[in-house]
Amino acid sequence: MAILSTMQSVERRPAAHASLVRKSVAVGSGKGGVGKSTTALNLALLCARNGIRVALVDLDPLSNIAVILDLARSTLDSIPEQIDASLESLSSYSLSLFPRFDLLFPRQKLGRGESQLLRTALFERYAAELDQRYELVVFDMPAGISHAENLAFLPCVGTLLVVVQPEPTSQVSAGGYLKAALEIAPDLRVLLWHNRFSAEAYEGLPAAQVIAQYNCYVPRELQLESPQAQRIRDVAYVPNDTALDLLQHRYSPETTLAYRIHGLLDMLQDVLLPPLPPEVGASSISRMRIRRAMLREMSLRASDRSVAEVAERLVGLRLERDSIGEDAAASRRLRYALYGWVAAAARSRPRQAALRALTESQHYLEWLEQRTETRAAEGQDRSRRLEVRVRTLLQEIAGVDSAGLPYEAGTAAGVLLFYAAMINLQRSDNLRQRFSAVVPRKRESDGRLVRDRRSQIAHLIDHDGEYHARFLELIRVLYPLVTRQIGRLARALDVESLLLRDGNGTTNAQAYLKLLTRYTHETLHSGLGVIIGMPNTPAYMSAHRACRDLLQLMHIAGDAKAGR
Repeated sequence: MAILSTMQSVERRPAAHASLVRKSVAVGSGKGGVGKSTTALNLALLCARNGIRVALVDLDPLSNIAVILDLARSTLDSIPEQIDASLESLSSYSLSLFPRFDLLFPRQKLGRGESQLLRTALFERYAAELDQRYELVVFDMPAGISHAENLAFLPCVGTLLVVVQPEPTSQVSAGGYLKAALEIAPDLRVLLWHNRFSAEAYEGLPAAQVIAQYNCYVPRELQLESPQAQRIRDVAYVPNDTALDLLQHRYSPETTLAYRIHGLLDMLQDVLLPPLPPEVGASSISRMRIRRAMLREMSLRASDRSVAEVAERLVGLRLERDSIGEDAAASRRLRYALYGWVAAAARSRPRQAALRALTESQHYLEWLEQRTETRAAEGQDRSRRLEVRVRTLLQEIAGVDSAGLPYEAGTAAGVLLFYAAMINLQRSDNLRQRFSAVVPRKRESDGRLVRDRRSQIAHLIDHDGEYHARFLELIRVLYPLVTRQIGRLARALDVESLLLRDGNGTTNAQAYLKLLTRYTHETLHSGLGVIIGMPNTPAYMSAHRACRDLLQLMHIAGDAKAGR
């Protein structure tokens, strides 16, 4: 009943000037820890890169944006500690950090009544200045459903972007926030931004699942009714990417490489799974569910017992979703077809090798997340075990006639060969030092040298010439080392058939240069929390599409050339 009392206590406030409302988007969430502030920052940066003048307004009392951007205390000292709407210009509370990007009200806002003062300053005292100076205003909202700090701002914005993750507590909390938001501002454009998105976590449309999950846990009077639910649509499906994990704030080539290998292995075990036989007569949705369930069967082995256990689970899933009635013959045909399909997958040596490598990569990632200096030797052991599994997988794939493999498997194996070479090269102290030399450092008050995330983000956004030159020099040094290592590894494993080749059948030098450049870029910029440092990744492409779609919905035109 807390949500109902919160909504009943809300006074409906008049909206701000129509032009400012149209260009304003609030980024909120029902609970913390779902990536709300990171999403708000990345949305603002992507838009700024597209030539749009953006203000990112930090409404969170703890002011996480300043933490993400690694702003020095001296930088924040120029901003008044208290909000005073009598100050002449909005510039008093503004930091011009990057081209076309200003951060507004970056200090912590923990004082009593400060949210009311901030709301008055934004939508009364400085509304005309906000409207004149910026083409887009992004509000990083506090997490949760607070009236003074959150809900009372919503009648003054035109679009609400709710960040959610595919787990029940996040979805139920998001549903409660959506209900409260639409009660106080029924004309809001409401969009869902799905972080750590995985299609396997949803059945049907993600927005519908979020709404259904929420409605299951609240009384009838608090449920999202159909007219409200129809106003909510999905806009972003951003998959998990460790490079955006702020907990990985340190520079860590091992972690970046391990995640890239893990993602590639997961894709390989998928493409190496045989297609479902046509005898499994079922709806397309049921066939998709059966395949997804099979992809989660990591312990499948080529034994009669293992095949029988997995096949029976899939038969049960098929019968549950699409009943075949009392037809005994149809039931036998279904069971026979699924047994044969599971047995074929279990006999596939390349796929079994992919599953073993995938399991090993998961163990290595778990160690990396918990590692300590005292366990360094264990990490080297896990790295070598993963390397052995990857090499075995490459040999198994190379041993299969190319006509018997999906095209995607051969291409993925060629990329995996590149990563296998990088596993070995990353153990070189000389190579690690060359990577580390590109990363800007700063000295802490205790004398320690740490990664200067603020400078590195600025270099990315400002296209700093010196930083770019160091990056290109690293690629120039690395390229001959990497290509030699790939050649040696391919010959040693007898997998030269997996080398990426061009249309003439020769080794595709451009493809390997592009792989190296992308990998180096991702390695250097992982943990910064800014998606513009991770081009060509699924997370970047998903967020970029969502940004473009959002601007179209808001009728804001950017500069296509500026975003290149």
